[in-house]
Amino acid sequence: MSEANDYANSVAFQQGRDEALPTMRQEIDRKAFEECERLALGLKQGKISQAQFASSMLTLFNAVSGLCSKSIMDMISEIRHLHVGPAPKPNPYRILYRTGEGKLFMLHWRPGESTVRVAQTSQTVDPIITVIERATPGEARQVFEQLARKLALSKGAPLFS
Repeated sequence: MSEANDYANSVAFQQGRDEALPTMRQEIDRKAFEECERLALGLKQGKISQAQFASSMLTLFNAVSGLCSKSIMDMISEIRHLHVGPAPKPNPYRILYRTGEGKLFMLHWRPGESTVRVAQTSQTVDPIITVIERATPGEARQVFEQLARKLALSKGAPLFS
């Protein structure tokens, strides 16, 4: 805003005509909208990477969430979905265990999946990979936790009999 507009707005406010001043929500909406434009243009022009865009949009979303209008939040969500895609899968849980005899065990489970993978290997034997399927991700998590406990207590003994 120019100084003349600042003065005019302050005079209007002092005279009880506050309609000339934008509300806090209107200002946050405007800034969020302008930032979306700036980020999208930067991505299009190659000034920022896809990863920088995704991170910036997530930061913007978190910063203005609950402070701006629903239409602006919907717009930010839509832009994120179009340019970034759906949320990434959660990181998997992995447990590695090496025995004194040179055996290596790895348990692998990703939240939301109903599969647990167990790899067993040593320097002299090719890896043996066992895939355990369960009906639900919750059941797979229980299997993962049971195998982790058994592995911690086994001191390198075979996990499966």
